[in-house]
Amino acid sequence: MAPRAKRLRRAVEVARVARRSRLTRVLREIGVAGGRPPTRDAAQEFREGLEELGTTYVKLGQLLSSRPDLLPDVYIDELSKLVDAAPPVPFEQIRQRIDEELGQDAFARIDAEPLASASIAQVHAALLKDGREVVVKVRRPGVLEQVELDLDVLRTTVRFLHKRSETAQLLQLEALADELEVHLRAELDLTEEAHNTELVGRAVSDFPELLVAKVAQPHVTETVLVLERIHGEKVTAEHGLAREEAQRLARAFFRAYIRQVTVEGVYHADPHRGNVLLTTDGRLALLDFGLLGRLDEETRTTLSLLLL
Repeated sequence: MAPRAKRLRRAVEVARVARRSRLTRVLREIGVAGGRPPTRDAAQEFREGLEELGTTYVKLGQLLSSRPDLLPDVYIDELSKLVDAAPPVPFEQIRQRIDEELGQDAFARIDAEPLASASIAQVHAALLKDGREVVVKVRRPGVLEQVELDLDVLRTTVRFLHKRSETAQLLQLEALADELEVHLRAELDLTEEAHNTELVGRAVSDFPELLVAKVAQPHVTETVLVLERIHGEKVTAEHGLAREEAQRLARAFFRAYIRQVTVEGVYHADPHRGNVLLTTDGRLALLDFGLLGRLDEETRTTLSLLLL
């Protein structure tokens, strides 16, 4: 548990943002504290408040965006726009972490300018001594401690609501907090992401239209992950792909996902558009396997029968 003074400071900060984003209004609109019709303005303020509070709350919003059983449609739509971004960590700190974890001799070059900077990790292009182009994903310094603090404060809030709101009990907010913690701990451990990447890579290996970056073993630790670099652009970009080709790739993506769910029992649990690249050779590259879903044999069999 975080020291009391830190918990108090963070609780005050969360309360300040909640007040500015009119969280009480949000709680009324989703039925936790009274009832009023949901509005687009309140949903937008809720999303912006989560983004301001950072990693834990952005992940909470992403989790809620897949729960139409908990939130009105206007909130689901707004939370799907959540942006997981953060100012870059100075390269000196990133380089120090890489050197501590992997040593100073693994790379011929590491680009100082990040390719991406999110709330949990930062990504840099690099060149291994053996000539392979790679990307280096580095967990942000201090993020583990911040998440631990946020989870502590969030659980205190959930317990408070649970005691005072029947709707909060019906929504099973404590179970939601448990699920959030599982997701965050998985994403914070980059050895878990490396393992997940290899699992999904094998699961889609029979689909020539799809690609998963290879893990550059042995360059993997809990805080640093090195992957093969894949060149391409986000599928959300203007790419000029012919309609027929786009449909062919979409069908391959769908078939591969169904196979992951019904046959392999492991599947990419966060397959949104931002996690898919259109490569320079016309394939779809799947990215970011911090979250992996797993299904037991009975569930896979049931899903297969439903799809027949």
